[in-house]
Amino acid sequence: MPIARIRPELNMHYRLDDYTDPWRASEAVLMVHGNHEGGAAW
Repeated sequence: MPIARIRPELNMHYRLDDYTDPWRASEAVLMVHGNHEGGAAW
């Protein structure tokens, strides 16, 4: 489970799903779910 430390008191879990061809450049899209929801909301 990858974790990004935003501040000393905040660790944020993230998941990277990249289904593009490996030889092509791709842009990142940040999707944030609402309060009291999990990643399954996507």
